[in-house]
Amino acid sequence: MIGMIGTMIGLYCITRCLSFITRAGDRNEHIIVRVMAVVTILMCILGVLSFFSSGFPAPTP
Repeated sequence: MIGMIGTMIGLYCITRCLSFITRAGDRNEHIIVRVMAVVTILMCILGVLSFFSSGFPAPTP
């Protein structure tokens, strides 16, 4: 259960960071925000891959 929650949070963080990177026009973010968004995406990908590599434990009734 913890692995699944961590995966959902990681995917949400990736989605939000992608929205920061792809903003254009008046909503354009500063370069530092874009760099930090890329770093956060990389960390989230590593975290999600770590959850998948350790495997999800079977739920106990």
